[in-house]
Order: sequence, then structure tokens, then C-alpha cells
Amino acid sequence: MTSSVRSADRTLAIFEAFEQAQGSLTLGELAEMCDTPLSTCHSLVQTLLKRGYLYSIGKRKALYPTGRLLKLARNVATHDPFISRVAHVLEALADQTGETITLGKRQGDSVLYVDAIDGTQAIRYAAHPGEYRPLHATALGKALLSEMQTDEFQEWLSKQRLEKISVNTIVSKVKLAAEIEEGRERGYFIASGEIVDDLTSVAVPLRRSMEPLALSITGPTQRIQPLLKDLAKHLLATKQQIEVLEER
Repeated sequence: MTSSVRSADRTLAIFEAFEQAQGSLTLGELAEMCDTPLSTCHSLVQTLLKRGYLYSIGKRKALYPTGRLLKLARNVATHDPFISRVAHVLEALADQTGETITLGKRQGDSVLYVDAIDGTQAIRYAAHPGEYRPLHATALGKALLSEMQTDEFQEWLSKQRLEKISVNTIVSKVKLAAEIEEGRERGYFIASGEIVDDLTSVAVPLRRSMEPLALSITGPTQRIQPLLKDLAKHLLATKQQIEVLEER
């Protein structure tokens, strides 16, 4: 790993440490949590202090992030050209279904959540932009895999070790390929209990002029399963709306 990449990784680890701690941390605590030499952590912290991303608190000189990173992230997200165009469509889908809506893209062998809108139900799936999930065990992932050319998909599959995450995770390459083909014919993709036992998701791919995305509805299995076909209709209608917007 190059020094520049290592510095970036360690800087991000600092913010992740604060998320984990849910409170202020001293320099020593930060260095320990980030598994970073104290001198290196000190240099990174000094840079973040000077740029206004951290501030020190009290006699312990404990540290905590300012609101600058949050403000920056919000401004970036607000001006994402694609998200800005489709935000009202995704919010309408969330209102119609009451369930959590997630937009994802392929990142290597994982799905990266690009955007997420929480459902309105008291018991719901909580998704967060920036989270990763495995391609083979999610409806989003299956939808994204379905957009690959046959030979490309077979090459990808031949190199994979399909990890068993729950009792329902598909680990057979033959079964996964068959499930993706069934999804293509059906027009939507399902993952039920493949990561979390009582969670079901239904997804569709979004064809774009650039890289493909996928859109899903996720919630507790007992609520989603009886409504699967209706939820799929909502998804397919939303897919059509988004693809029309993309053509403009």
C-alpha cells in the first residue's frame, strides 16, 4: 500500500472510530482504535484540526468531529446529478410502499448503497449510503449481475467463492445462475433471508447510458412476502419513470 493510500485509509479510520465510540476520544485512544502509530495519528489529527474537521474538548484534550464533514457530505449528496433527478421518484416509492428503498451499484464483488430512504413502518430495515453487501446474497446484487453479458457473468462466477452468510444464502453456482435467469424472465429479483433470516428484498435493474444501477424495496419477510407481486409492480413502474428521466 502506498503512503498516500495508507494516509487516506487512516484518515477515514479516524472518523469511523468516532462512529464506533459514539463519543469523544483522546489521541491515544484514537491511535489504538485505528491501529495507527501515535506519531502518525498525531500528524493526521493536527491536519484535521487545522482544516476544521476536528476540535478538542476539555482538560483531557479529547477530540471530536465538527459538523464540517456532515455539511460537506450533504452538499455533495444534494448536488449528485442523478440522485437529484430521481429523488422525488424514490421518495414517492417509499411513500407508496412504506418500506425502505435502496439504490445500489456494483463495486467489485459487492453492492454499494448509493442512496437509501428509510421506510415509514415502526419495524423496518435500516440502510445507509456507503454500506456494502455481497452481490450473490442480495436482490440488488442479483439485479446487477443480470446486466452482465453471459460470458462475463460466467467468468465472474467461476472465480467466486459464494460465502454462506445465513442458512438461506445461495452458495451453489448453478443455483445462483438459475435464479438470475428466472429473475430476468420475471422482470425482478428476490432475496429472502439470505443475509438476515427475517428480511426480504425485491429489486430491479436500472439501465443507464453509464453504468447500471439497481433499485430495491426491503422489509420484514412476513410483511413483504404476501405483497411481493404488488411491490414488484411498484418497482417496475418506478424503473420506467427513472429510465424516461434518463432519456431527457
